Amino acid sequence: MYIPFNFISTEGSLDATGGNVQTFSSGGINYKSHEWNLGEQNATHSFTVNSGITNQAQILVVGAGGGYGGGDFSDPDYFPPGGGGGEAIISSSLRLVGGTSYEIILGSMGTDSYGTGPGTNGGNASINGPSISETALGGGGGGGVIFGNRDGLSGGSGGGAGTTGGGAGSNGSAGAGARGGDGGSATTCPPNFRGGAGGGATGNASGNDPGPGLSTNMRTGVIEYYAHGGVPGIASIPYCSADTFPPGFFTARAGHGNSYAGIETSFSTACVIITYPIWKN
Repeated sequence: MYIPFNFISTEGSLDATGGNVQTFSSGGINYKSHEWNLGEQNATHSFTVNSGITNQAQILVVGAGGGYGGGDFSDPDYFPPGGGGGEAIISSSLRLVGGTSYEIILGSMGTDSYGTGPGTNGGNASINGPSISETALGGGGGGGVIFGNRDGLSGGSGGGAGTTGGGAGSNGSAGAGARGGDGGSATTCPPNFRGGAGGGATGNASGNDPGPGLSTNMRTGVIEYYAHGGVPGIASIPYCSADTFPPGFFTARAGHGNSYAGIETSFSTACVIITYPIWKN
C-alpha cells in the first residue's frame, strides 16, 4: 500500500530534535522526518518539539519481526518456518506543539529457534506523549516441529506453522492485520517438507510465500517497505524457499519476520518515524 503525502499547509517551521533526521521535498512542500531504527536491543529514546506548531504530522510505528521456528534435525532438508512481520501503524494529521516531548520505545527482534521449539515474538514499538499514543505489536514467532508446538505464534502478523512428517500446525493469527501461513509439504527445492511463511503487515502468507509488507514514502520521499513476513528456509538454499516474494521483500527497512535462510534478519528491527511539513516552497 502506497501512502502519499497530502499535506496542504503548515503553521510555520517546526524545530524538533531526536532520531536520525532527513529533509526532502514532495509536491512543492519541504518535509523533515525523524527515524528511530537502532538495532535489535530494547531501547528508549525521546523526541522533543522545541518550538513551532503543526497539525499535519504523520507517524509510522513498526513492531520488530518474529523469530524463525524450530528445525527437524532428522531431516536436513526441512525448512524451518518464517517469523511474522511486525504490525505497521500509520497515523496522520497529528498535532505537534513546541514545548512537548515524546517517549519512543523499540522492542527487540524475536529470538530465533535453535532447537525444535518455536521462535519468540518480536518486541513492540511505541510512541507516547501529548495527544499521541501508538503501539505496534511485534511479529509472531514461527512454530516448532514437536507435536503440540507446531502452531505459529500470534502477533502483529502471525508466524508460519511448523511441520514434520507431513503433519502441519496451525498458522499464527494477528493481533491486528495479517496472519501467518500454514506449514505444508514442499513441492520444489527440496521435494520434502517445510514450514510455512510468516504473515506481513498488509496481507496473509500463502503456504511458503511470505505476507506482503507496507510501502510508504514518508521517510525520504522515496517509496520504502516495512514488515514483510519471513520465509521458511535453510542457509544453503535461501531463495527457492518461497515461490513468490512480495514487492520490496529484499530491501525492507524494518519489521521483517526472520528466516533461517538469513536473508532478512538485518531488517527485523522495530522502527518509529515522525514526518511533518516545515515550510512551503
